[in-house]
Amino acid sequence: MNEAAGQWFEEHFLNLLGQPTVPEVRRTIRQLIRATINRHSCLPLNDPALIELLKQQPTIGEPDDATPLILSGDKLYLSRFFHCEREVAAMITSRNRPVSAIDPDSISNRLNREFGSETGNRQKLAALLALTRCLTIITGGPGTGKTSTVLKILKVLLEQEPSMEIKLAAPTGKAAMLLSQSIDSPSGQAKADVRTLHRLLGMHRDGRSYRHGPDNPISADLLIVDEASMIDLPMMHRLLSALP
Repeated sequence: MNEAAGQWFEEHFLNLLGQPTVPEVRRTIRQLIRATINRHSCLPLNDPALIELLKQQPTIGEPDDATPLILSGDKLYLSRFFHCEREVAAMITSRNRPVSAIDPDSISNRLNREFGSETGNRQKLAALLALTRCLTIITGGPGTGKTSTVLKILKVLLEQEPSMEIKLAAPTGKAAMLLSQSIDSPSGQAKADVRTLHRLLGMHRDGRSYRHGPDNPISADLLIVDEASMIDLPMMHRLLSALP
């Protein structure tokens, strides 16, 4: 969002709130809007007097209130972002669990084959977590082997279940293209079809609604998302809500 659009949004939102008359409140709401435009979910506050002042405003409520703004502890949110953040946290927590059935000996043998038997191999640890848990986040700087680790994970999974339906996605077209160039499914057992998140979710022509969601989930046994740190909060909410 450019500067002019940001200023328009600020004024439009303040008008919807009835233009708060207290300067400190108006300034804080502007700071919150700016933080949101810059992809922060909330505005941290460190002034107890300001927090008490915000609590007195009719448009600012507590987490369970139906107000445009939510004050949760020392953080101020736009209501939509507060609920998105809370629901994303709940969905991630619910998926952060072990898979229902594993064969430890088979996994150990295959990991040793792909990564060697040396101890302290963090790529091997990432693969172990990916094979034994429903949710895995793999991080690391450039050249640390994230893509090669994912390739080996895919190889092991497809050996165990050749018919597994795998979807690959990235937040932007450029990231999707780079992922497509760097990943091809192991041993030619499956074709890697990399999509942007918008295409994966089936964005409609209006640019606001999507074909896939809680009532029509994405068809996939495994979803791999590259550059996940680029995903903003509303898109992460849409993605997690659309997973089976």
